Amino acid sequence: TGAECLHELFEAQVDTHPQRTAVFCGDAEWTYLEVDHQANQIARYLHKKNVGPGELVALYFERSEKPIFSVLGVLKAGAGYVPLDFWNNLRRELDAIKPVFMLAEWEGETSTEKPSI
Repeated sequence: TGAECLHELFEAQVDTHPQRTAVFCGDAEWTYLEVDHQANQIARYLHKKNVGPGELVALYFERSEKPIFSVLGVLKAGAGYVPLDFWNNLRRELDAIKPVFMLAEWEGETSTEKPSI
């Protein structure tokens, strides 16, 4: 397909098999088209927050479908992502990577914010 980036490879699957299941999580499932829609919403949100190429977005999620949507959305926005590890000192990680934005979820609560570092 000529696609080289993860989000471009995913978009090629959306074009080829939009109604095939792309993500399973528990009893729920999402098609390639549905996942792409979620990722596009995140990418548009990040663009509105002036997040783009050359910048890092920190990701912190519990086990769910949301990290997949978020990774694709960050890549579509042109930014890079850094997954944060619950077991490490989050403050130390944020200080080290200095992300311009953070997408997070813990105990079912979702947060989108610019970290205060």
